[in-house]
Amino acid sequence: FLAFSSSQLRDNSVWMFASRPGLTANDIRTWMGDFRQIRNVAKYAARLGQSFGSSRETLSVGRHEVEFIPDVVCSLHGTNYIFSDGIGKISGD
Repeated sequence: FLAFSSSQLRDNSVWMFASRPGLTANDIRTWMGDFRQIRNVAKYAARLGQSFGSSRETLSVGRHEVEFIPDVVCSLHGTNYIFSDGIGKISGD
């Protein structure tokens, strides 16, 4: 088992990978990103699935055109909450 996208779940399908010497499904998941901090199984699967979505590239964005803005984190009773998870900003400029 490698991963699945949300649309694949609706169609009862998943991505499978036959391991070979030097490359396993876990190697591929590690390459996809560092998701070790995610403890919720559904959220972990959703993050992996973003790499397997059916969206098609329509525009290439250069690194010089990207601005990274830190997440907004608030603490309440010792628990941190991140309110900007998954939000993207697009400007006409």
